Amino acid sequence: DDMESYQEDVEMQMHAKDWAKKFNLSNPPKKVDFVAAFLITLRDREIKPVWAVEEFISGNYRKHNNNYGYVSEDERNTPQAFSHWTYEVSNHTTLICDIQGVGDLYTDPQMHTIEDLPSLGKGNLGTRGFQKFLETHKCNSICRYLRLPLINLKADLLSGTRPDKTVMPTMPIDIFNVQEKKNGTPMRHPLALESSSSVSASIEPELSIQPQVNRPHSHAISDPLSLSSPKNYSETIVCCTVM
Repeated sequence: DDMESYQEDVEMQMHAKDWAKKFNLSNPPKKVDFVAAFLITLRDREIKPVWAVEEFISGNYRKHNNNYGYVSEDERNTPQAFSHWTYEVSNHTTLICDIQGVGDLYTDPQMHTIEDLPSLGKGNLGTRGFQKFLETHKCNSICRYLRLPLINLKADLLSGTRPDKTVMPTMPIDIFNVQEKKNGTPMRHPLALESSSSVSASIEPELSIQPQVNRPHSHAISDPLSLSSPKNYSETIVCCTVM
């Protein structure tokens, strides 16, 4: 692989790590994370090879889904709900899949994105990847807790990891631009939603929405996660915070 491929893979994994932090703010029964990844150049060697490096994680390594609709036989709740959550919270512009790792410490993900967003990784299938995920995804008790539109709801919601509550408490969700500081200077992530102002939306149990036109195999629920999302995509990232 060339240098650009290594850079894309590392960048994608660090973006997934940011998304995991936002997912954890919803207080799911199990927190998720991605291993930090780095690029190292061996400058003292003749060809100055570049290595993609991450910390070794020991334990029972498992692949939970892939970038083309595969779901593992045991179909764990947390990884599947995380993938679904990224799709809904991003307003159907991004889906993080190819979830694998030890426990809920993941590595080597793939991000499907719409054409207007930068493409990371050779496995980015765009809207086709969205479709393949939605064809095989079955919503579980964590999807319901997160107030996601339910897709092919599991018959047995009591199986696997379950939240203490049926749905997450009513709370404001804020979509805002995330800035990190490098040497004291703010810098933006390349994969993010550009917004002229913060948009706040409340989750109210009595609200309902109509099914969206381009959302295959899904339907509205009486207490959905309703987000107003900006439409211009450039150098910001979708984030949710509990106010």
